[in-house]
Amino acid sequence: MAKAGGPIDILLATYNGEAGLPAQLASLEAQSHTAWRLIARDDGSTDGTVDLLRAFSERHPEQVEIVEDTLGNLRTLRNFATLLGRSESPYCVFCDQDDVWDTDKLAVAFDAMEGLEARYGEDAPLMAVTDRRLTDPDGTVLAPSFWRNQGVHPNAVDPRFGFFVYPCAAGSSMLMNAALRALAQPIPDTAIQQSY
Repeated sequence: MAKAGGPIDILLATYNGEAGLPAQLASLEAQSHTAWRLIARDDGSTDGTVDLLRAFSERHPEQVEIVEDTLGNLRTLRNFATLLGRSESPYCVFCDQDDVWDTDKLAVAFDAMEGLEARYGEDAPLMAVTDRRLTDPDGTVLAPSFWRNQGVHPNAVDPRFGFFVYPCAAGSSMLMNAALRALAQPIPDTAIQQSY
């Protein structure tokens, strides 16, 4: 059963992701939470990544925006920051090009967010965090739970230190509301940079 729910911007930063991107795009199409919009920006790929994004956009013209600008190669952090600045929906989530999402990923995160907003109010900056499985490039599960594998859980985070000390939330496992998105910008240049 498809769940509409709140609109969620999916922020996809790509760079030479042709190998893993088809599986990730297929997992977006399969989401049970259907009220999503994909905002994608490629960072100067030299493979078929942009062609894959354009084909996906042609299949879902109302749900896909491909950002085409003259900013050049921004690298991971600035690419995601650019996408974050384009998001206008009440909710947004980061999307890695080589992930494959469970069909209920957005639905589970959105349900958690609804619970948080019911408790703290829609104007409070909030983030819902989901667990994830670690796999190799072939999809073989290496660890069924990132939280168990790392020995961390968001419910055990000391509020004095938060996510700075306890790395229980990766970008692709977070759903943030508009209040948190506004608070998170601009992302400082000194933020930790990871590669695609």
